[in-house]
Amino acid sequence: MRAVSLLVVAFAAIACSGDDRPEASSSAARAPDAAAPPPPASRDANSAARTPGGAQSSDVQPSQSIEAVTPPKAQPDPAPPRPPPAVALAPPPFAYVGLVVYGAQLYAVLSRGDRMSLVRAGDTVDGAYRVQSIHEDRIVVLQLELGKEQQVMLSSSAPAPSSIPPAAPGAIGVTEAASLQVAGPSRVALSEQFTLTISLDPGLNAALAGGYVELQFDPKVLALGAKSARAATSSGSARLDLSGAYMGHPAHAGIEFQVVAPVPTATEIRVVPTNIEGADGRELAVNVPQAHRLTIGPPTRPDKGS
Repeated sequence: MRAVSLLVVAFAAIACSGDDRPEASSSAARAPDAAAPPPPASRDANSAARTPGGAQSSDVQPSQSIEAVTPPKAQPDPAPPRPPPAVALAPPPFAYVGLVVYGAQLYAVLSRGDRMSLVRAGDTVDGAYRVQSIHEDRIVVLQLELGKEQQVMLSSSAPAPSSIPPAAPGAIGVTEAASLQVAGPSRVALSEQFTLTISLDPGLNAALAGGYVELQFDPKVLALGAKSARAATSSGSARLDLSGAYMGHPAHAGIEFQVVAPVPTATEIRVVPTNIEGADGRELAVNVPQAHRLTIGPPTRPDKGS
């Protein structure tokens, strides 16, 4: 009986062990699924290579792939601002009208309106220009405000260069002072018209800013001609403008007279300086000529053969 009980127990144990194997097998079969390895690397690579649209890298052409990953081109830097246009230099407000040679020194004669000035290299004109160099056909000046040089060509109407010998040391005379000269006939006939020429030589006073002279005469003997009537200032007086004289180039002016004396006589015409100014505006001393003497004779008789 005891043996029979042992056999029953043995069979029951075997039966229990048989029922547990399938469950263990099932658990072993499920283990791989529970401990499944991560997705293959190739699948991750394919996923990473997908384009934003969801296509795999194998479906994208090389050029498309490059465009997708190439960063946008950098915009070029803006062009630097252009420099302001060059300022065109206005021509100087004076003309180069003459050249004077005094000893070894060159002087340029500048004209501005009715005013003349004499300058040499290094001089400043109007506070705006400095004379750099002087040549026979041009002068070079520096525009001080802009620091640029300009050439001023010799005016086509300018006289030929003048050469003045230097005065002797210590010499003082007509060659250094301004002077007046009178030229005209010394003998005329009744009712005759004649012209008197007055010249103003500035000597070594460079240029003259103003040059006015007064002519005094006897109105009972002489009268101004029709061409010079505007010069009259009063009965027996006339005024002439001799501006524009500069070293080596005297200024000249002519005045016309008409003999009104009824009978032959003698008379004189005086020339008196009234306003002779240098380029700096100061009044200059002038050598005054003697009165011009004039003899008035009877009318000239025509030749019998004429």
